[in-house]
Amino acid sequence: MEIRTINSLADFEEAHALIDAMSKWDAEQSRKFGVPDSELIEYIYGHTPETLMKKFNDRDAGFFLARMGESIAGCAGYSKSDDGIAELQKMYVRPEARGKGVARSLMTACLAAISESSLALSHPFCSAESQSAFSGLSVR
Repeated sequence: MEIRTINSLADFEEAHALIDAMSKWDAEQSRKFGVPDSELIEYIYGHTPETLMKKFNDRDAGFFLARMGESIAGCAGYSKSDDGIAELQKMYVRPEARGKGVARSLMTACLAAISESSLALSHPFCSAESQSAFSGLSVR
């Protein structure tokens, strides 16, 4: 598995495809709670590859892609929130890559980058099935 920081438009186009898959999963889950797809997608997933690149190429941000062989397995990023705290965002692992350490590796890359910055980390909210990826990771 390879985890790398991305910054080119081609990289963000690949990340956008993963985020699109994540938006479909999230919309399906959110429907159970009465959240309309259009609101969720517009508010959380309304980025283009260009706007993702602008957001995550900022000084207080970063974005990572995980590859397994030639396939993109997952993505994750962080950026500075309005209150100056690093917020983990856009973490998604393709179903066929789950259970192979991809989420943990992406989280480790994000935490390492955040620890090198002057940002503090907000407590991540994640689904129950994601909890194992984060157990044992140290955050400040």
